[in-house]
Amino acid sequence: MPRPADASWFLAIDRGDDPAGGPTVLLLSGRLGTDGARGLAHAVDVEIAARNYNITLDLSGIDYVSSAGLAALSAAADALRQAGGTLSLTRLQEPVRLALSLSGPLEHVALLDADASP
Repeated sequence: MPRPADASWFLAIDRGDDPAGGPTVLLLSGRLGTDGARGLAHAVDVEIAARNYNITLDLSGIDYVSSAGLAALSAAADALRQAGGTLSLTRLQEPVRLALSLSGPLEHVALLDADASP
């Protein structure tokens, strides 16, 4: 989904191609702020309702994450863990890596990039 020209805090969430037997992949693009946090929570709730308990978030399109976005990632990980699943993050851009580094590690969130350790 393209980002509207007048929405600097826009967050798009699209489903990627799920590998057979692999995790559900959600492609995020834009900025993960307060409004985007609500959108992420809704997307994870939809996946849990569809019995998709292992989710990988491709964050290659995210250029900013706020404290509300970090809280949403943590809440998503908790919801998936309670359902018996996992949350993984991949393809983090440098601003997202920095936010994770400053906030400290998120519990129950796996970073898939070999060089993604904050």
